[in-house]
Parts: sequence; C-alpha cells; structure tokens
Amino acid sequence: GPRGILSGVATRRPGLHALRVSCVLLSNVTYFLGLAAMPLADGVALFFVAPLLITALSVPIRGEKVGPRPAPAAIDAAAQALLLDLAEIRPVLPPGVLADAFAARATSAKVGATLERIGTLQDLPARVAAYLASHGLPAALALQQEPPLLALDWSAFTVRDAALPNEAAALGLARHGIAETGSLVFHSGPGTAVLGHFLPLHHVAVLHARDIVGHLEDYAPDPSTLPRNLNLITGASGTTDIEGSYVRGAHGPRHLHIVLVGD
Repeated sequence: GPRGILSGVATRRPGLHALRVSCVLLSNVTYFLGLAAMPLADGVALFFVAPLLITALSVPIRGEKVGPRPAPAAIDAAAQALLLDLAEIRPVLPPGVLADAFAARATSAKVGATLERIGTLQDLPARVAAYLASHGLPAALALQQEPPLLALDWSAFTVRDAALPNEAAALGLARHGIAETGSLVFHSGPGTAVLGHFLPLHHVAVLHARDIVGHLEDYAPDPSTLPRNLNLITGASGTTDIEGSYVRGAHGPRHLHIVLVGD
C-alpha cells in the first residue's frame, strides 16, 4: 500500500536528503545550460569525465579507499562465490515444463510479445500467412537464410533474403529461449543478418521448445565458437525517453510474434 511505498524512501536525515536532491537537480540544470553554451563535443567529454572526478573526490570528501583493480583471481573467486547456491539467488520458475514458463513470461505485460504454438515446422508458412493477414499485411517477408527455414514451402510469399529499411515483416529462427526472462537468443552468421531482428515493423521469431533453457546463465556459449554478434531479444522495442510516455518501435520492431514449435 501507500505506507509501504513511502517506507522505501523514508530517511532519518531529511536535511541531507533534501541537499542531495538539490545537488542532483542543480547538476542536471547546469549540464543542459552548459550544452547550450559550449560545443557539443566538449559537453559530452565533460559528461564522461564526471565519473573520474567523482572517484577522485571520494577520497578527500568521503574517506573512501580507491586502489588498483583487484587481481583477476580475486574477481573470479568473488564470481564463483555468488554461484555457490544457485537455488538461493536465482528466480524461481513456475512449476511445469520450461516451454510453458517461457510462454507465460514472453506474453506477460512487461515483455509484451505475442505467441502461438505449432506442432511441427512444416506448419509454419500457414501460420505466418495468417499472422500477416490478421495485421492487414501482404504475404511478403524477409526470410532468415537458415536451412530449416529455406526447406519450407514459401511459394505463396514474396521472399527477400535481407530486410529492407522499411521492411514490414521478417522471420528468423532463434537459437535458444530463456524462460526466466522470455528472451530469444540469436547468433549472427552467414545466414543470419543482425538487421533482420531490428529493421522490420513485425519480427516473427521461430523457437523450438527443445531449445529453451531455464535461466540466463544456463545459456553459456562455448567461448571458442562465439559469434561475431550475439543478440538477446526480450519483447518488442520500447522506450519512455520521449516525455515519459511508453512508445513501441522506437529502436526496433514494434511487434514481436513468437511461434513455438513442439512441446
């Protein structure tokens, strides 16, 4: 309730809290005033130097200890300690099969994707046609050039091998799905152009249920076979940068539709 929310911002030092808020407000106002009075490059340079100044001043003002970077062995030991009890630190997934947990997360309000299930990959062209028709789109798409997709019957579609800047729809095959976050994993490669995930208005992603893992750390590619570009896609593109209003499709597809194959 409201009391619980207020307890999260309560402070025993209201004067210092008000001073902190004032400093943050003053720094933001002066930063933007400075941008109006100096070259943009100088303003950006000062913005990125600010963390260095904060670190340097933390020693005389707050008495903090700032030393050399920890040894790699110490960093590794700290990381390993975090993973000693995964059941304690990892989110608990809903009971049941991973495909159901993934579907629930991907279609949740926070992720905002749509999802349908098919029995086999051969059912895909018909379902894609129905999806495009339901949005008033022609039977045309940019098709990821992967053998499992190329082997299907796309004779009823106008198919392109690369997405255009104004592409209405593109279809891709995800390497993995992550049930914890409802994310899709795509690896770049000769048949998988990265722009196919970001240019179209509608991104249709195919995922085999057998390729779903539980948590983010369960997906760990072999470092020797890492792709040049690895994309984790969680829902459609969205931002609240514009006047605090949620806008979809600002930096990528406005719609993400997942076709889950198998159980």
